Amino acid sequence: MSKFFKSIIDIKKDEISFSLIMSAYFFLVITTFWILKPLKKVAFVGFYKEKGFDLFSWHFGAADAELLAKVANMVVAFVAVMVLPRLRHDSSHSYLHSRVLVQGLHQVYVSGHTCTYLPC
Repeated sequence: MSKFFKSIIDIKKDEISFSLIMSAYFFLVITTFWILKPLKKVAFVGFYKEKGFDLFSWHFGAADAELLAKVANMVVAFVAVMVLPRLRHDSSHSYLHSRVLVQGLHQVYVSGHTCTYLPC
């Protein structure tokens, strides 16, 4: 059995601590995501429950607005996957990281000021 695992996972002794740290980091990120996801959903649906969401001439209820937000999130992720590698080749790494960090902090700031159903 040990031979089977060694053939799949070839980790040297000096890489064990780094691998454990990476695994713990991945676990914490995924766990945080799954804890925050239902809270975000409740806050989003609660915010649009009464008045809904108007987009041009269309009116969306709370559940429909959430589905629209999911589709918009996928579009933004797709654009990021297409654009960020090109930015990486066009500029230095530190400049790219600072741009992404500033935009991310701006989104946190904006979303923190619109949160009314959860303590922000």
